[in-house]
Amino acid sequence: MRKLLIIFGIILLPVTAVGFGLGVSNFSLGGSLGYPDHTCYPPSKPVVYDDLAISYFKSDMETYRNCVQRYVEGAKNDVTTIQEKADKAIADYNRFVNSL
Repeated sequence: MRKLLIIFGIILLPVTAVGFGLGVSNFSLGGSLGYPDHTCYPPSKPVVYDDLAISYFKSDMETYRNCVQRYVEGAKNDVTTIQEKADKAIADYNRFVNSL
């Protein structure tokens, strides 16, 4: 039985790392130091406005946008996970009080 619980815990570990299966999470980035800032960097503006420079800039802008979108998605998933944990704590408390 103990081995089964250990295996079950190992299987669930990746799920909890992404907010109970909700998707991306930013918690692993900050640890106990608080919620992490994003690490997305805007591209440099082109110095010369030829087709190649503009093409690279557009590609870099897309990369920047995708980075910010992933961060925001993770943040929203983290908020949902936190709210679910708070709701569970309230339900646990209420269940205990009602059992008295």
